[in-house]
Amino acid sequence: QGIGQKLIKYACYEAKRKQKKKIYLQVIESNETARKFYELSGFTNNYRKLPIEDTKVMTVGYEKEI
Repeated sequence: QGIGQKLIKYACYEAKRKQKKKIYLQVIESNETARKFYELSGFTNNYRKLPIEDTKVMTVGYEKEI
């Protein structure tokens, strides 16, 4: 298990400890490596796109039930 997986596992643990039901995150749309990583970690694309302020860069939303 790499550091990225450990960080996600810890984030899920903390969220669950605080009685949260989901984790949400935004990923730069063109960052295919990160998007694949989150998908393999159980996140699903929620199809929410947001621009990064003052740029033409878009982000894509992901979520995971915990």
